[in-house]
Amino acid sequence: MTAPDIGTMRDAIQARLATLPAPLRAYDVFDENVTLPQAVVVYPKSPAREFWLGHPSCSIVYNFTLEIYVDCQAGSVRAQNTMDAFLSPTGTNTNSIEGCLESRTTADDLTTYTTSVKVDPFTSYGFRAEGVLVAAVPVEVFCDNS
Repeated sequence: MTAPDIGTMRDAIQARLATLPAPLRAYDVFDENVTLPQAVVVYPKSPAREFWLGHPSCSIVYNFTLEIYVDCQAGSVRAQNTMDAFLSPTGTNTNSIEGCLESRTTADDLTTYTTSVKVDPFTSYGFRAEGVLVAAVPVEVFCDNS
């Protein structure tokens, strides 16, 4: 199967994130339609077009950044608890983004187009002046381009 383009992979990630139990709204672009209390925006980063030696069935690696937004209107402690659930490792919380994206049990485009997905630890976590807690999470998507 030929590897999909970046937009197709971004849409597949967005669709998978929409299956989380929490009311997390997933978007592939940040615009006036992004609404809180919880939202995630999927941004592409430069794709690495090289063979990954640790993954023999992979020939293309796409990199994305997820920016997660949680409104603090209900209180900063509640916002942090919500964010922490999203950032939790696989198997520790039902709202874990890592658990959601790395799962191979769901039959959807993310499973169809990829050989695996790797969610890395978050790279930022903090409050913005607008009363929003924001975190960034890198995601690597490994595709076969045979």
